[in-house]
Amino acid sequence: MMTKDEVGRLEERLHLWHSSHNYGGNIEVGPPTKSAPAGVVVVGNVTTRRPDGPSVTDMDPDLLSFLRGQFRGRQDILEVDTSWLDVGHVDEMLAFVPDLKDPHNGLGTVLRASPLVAQKIFEQAAKEFYAGLSARRQRI
Repeated sequence: MMTKDEVGRLEERLHLWHSSHNYGGNIEVGPPTKSAPAGVVVVGNVTTRRPDGPSVTDMDPDLLSFLRGQFRGRQDILEVDTSWLDVGHVDEMLAFVPDLKDPHNGLGTVLRASPLVAQKIFEQAAKEFYAGLSARRQRI
């Protein structure tokens, strides 16, 4: 029979295993560089401090350890705070894209989401939409 503490630890572990922070768009890999021959792994993570003191992360610590252990233990991992995002995945804020002029050269860039730019696009689209409506329709 499991003790109450053991059940609590098991529930916490199962929660970590099934967290969407462990897969999907929350793990991105950039192109290889001289300092990171296997590319840089970028993960979204949320670290919170528990009332009893230690901090916990939404991403499974064993998965983070596995990722760090790649490339003979020299895999670079960049953890990004995604607590301010709805889903909390790193792909909500960045993406790696290849150089379209020479996609095989291993170079590329990072596309970064900008809420301010998105807001401006929506505002401009709304202006253009309302400008195309008839005068009678605009009053509604």
